[in-house]
Amino acid sequence: MMINGAALQVEVGLINPEWPLRIYKGDNADGYRVYSVISKYEPKNLLSTKLISVHRMYNPNRDEWQILFSLTSSSDNSKDMFKYIFRDIIKTIDFSQSEKKALETLCYRYEHWQQLLSKVPDSFGPLKQQGLMAELLVLKEDLIPKYGVSEALEMWQGPKGGKQDFILLDSWIEVKSTILGKRDIRISSLEQLDSDISEGELVVLTVQESNVHDSKAISLTMVIDEIDANINEDLLLNKFRENLLLVGYGSSQADEVYFRIISKDYYSVTNDFPKIKRNDISTAITSVSYNLNLDSISEFKIS
Repeated sequence: MMINGAALQVEVGLINPEWPLRIYKGDNADGYRVYSVISKYEPKNLLSTKLISVHRMYNPNRDEWQILFSLTSSSDNSKDMFKYIFRDIIKTIDFSQSEKKALETLCYRYEHWQQLLSKVPDSFGPLKQQGLMAELLVLKEDLIPKYGVSEALEMWQGPKGGKQDFILLDSWIEVKSTILGKRDIRISSLEQLDSDISEGELVVLTVQESNVHDSKAISLTMVIDEIDANINEDLLLNKFRENLLLVGYGSSQADEVYFRIISKDYYSVTNDFPKIKRNDISTAITSVSYNLNLDSISEFKIS
């Protein structure tokens, strides 16, 4: 089926002729994946994102509306994200209901993803990649093997704006990363190490920046792909992708950085651990950040 509109030409095929709402899947002239939705009902005026371009058109000859969702990037990660988003959107729709209701559900679910995608920054630089990779390595290597994918993802608090990176049943984990040769880590808030739960863990990854030719180096995308491979349920996979968007990870691999993992050290954060506590400072002080010297906390290292 060829569709021409808004200077776009795409070739698509109907996904399921039994659905009350006609949804087509295909590619545009540049080879980018597209989804086309056609209905006799007028859809909401949906917004485009950095990843997805949305065109709404009316055909007076046929008295029907079309929404064309087009991928705007050719990277493999973008294609995967686009696929996950529309798999989720389609699964959300109850096709036993009317065409109008199906269209409303589709638009509502797209707006959910649009709001998430709007949080993605234009760039995700080396420091952000390093920090997120450290969190995900703890998720992949420590928590998923011990608790399983579903429970481990629930423990990950970064996407929810939690005080610590991971909240466990009776403990917590805060993850930091530092470049080889630098012996300080940044504690960006009081709450990161001062918790109502008396004890937790501080995990510090020391990394060295490298490049794609280093066989021992890894990238953020590589870690994400490895976690993806461990997730067998679509709902959990979508949840993981949503969490990545919430922490600001987008779809571009153009500026991807590779790192060697030099060490991963664990520290027990007890009441005696050197930290600034809320009870020790004036209530007039609303926020605090400080640096910790790693050599000075060696006695708290967990062997």
